[in-house]
Amino acid sequence: MNVKETKISAGQTSLNVFSMGDPNSKPIVLIHGLRDSARSLTHIASKLAHKYYVLLPELRGHGGSQRFHSYNMPDFLGDLYHIVDRFTDGTCALLGHSLGGHIASKYAALFPEQIKSLILVEGLGPPNQKSLCDSDELQTYRSTLISRSIKANTASTPMPNLGEAINRLRLNNSRLGEAQAKEIAEFLTTGSKGALTWNFDPKANGVFIGTSYAENEKFWRQITCPSCIVSGALSYEYWGKDSSTNNRPARFQEGEMEGRVANFREAEHHWFDKSGHMVHYDEPDRLADLCNNFLEKKYE
Repeated sequence: MNVKETKISAGQTSLNVFSMGDPNSKPIVLIHGLRDSARSLTHIASKLAHKYYVLLPELRGHGGSQRFHSYNMPDFLGDLYHIVDRFTDGTCALLGHSLGGHIASKYAALFPEQIKSLILVEGLGPPNQKSLCDSDELQTYRSTLISRSIKANTASTPMPNLGEAINRLRLNNSRLGEAQAKEIAEFLTTGSKGALTWNFDPKANGVFIGTSYAENEKFWRQITCPSCIVSGALSYEYWGKDSSTNNRPARFQEGEMEGRVANFREAEHHWFDKSGHMVHYDEPDRLADLCNNFLEKKYE
């Protein structure tokens, strides 16, 4: 399946968008996560593109899209608005992973007339933080600000070669095979030998500063389209490594995820037992099949 690359202007922002499939088919926009790449979703996209027109934008601060001094959720939502306007007739389906899921769910709540179906993959956030007093809550805000914003302005040490990037990816996710990690590393890095860096702006981490579960719920309750929610049963591996989430457990409590799903008007929920947070890395074929089956039933 051929992949087309298009550079567009979204207001004053330059965005890179990949596409697959027939532009005359129903469109679906796939939104990748933080510190990831649109190209990491091409396996899923290739399966969907037999029936749908698949759009894979690179989020601002990632890949070939423009970088900024800071990143806020309204900016990402505005970018998506321009993409929907540029590539569709005004309606589409959305799939979002992680940060992409947060963007997709908020967008579906804000523009319900545009979104016909919604797929959220590990897009409902980390386990709930225990109740905090005001001083502890501010201390958590401080820690998040330092780790996600202030320290993000510090230049990272370049990697000597692609092998180092592959090793880091596999250290972060033990389920990645050598060949798969190499493919991912190739589109997640930029530069040349001795000066290889990750192909995303670390300052984009700041998008989550100050967000809350209560605020997310407010958006979820306003989503009117059919929703498919996918959770990785092994995601505790990822949340346990997140140093910015003080006082937060790595594992979801019994019934916690189901309580989140209950906020949606029409939703089905699936646990992927062999997946961590990066479901599209761990069980890509199963995820693609689920997406195709859901869209067949719920994308009208």
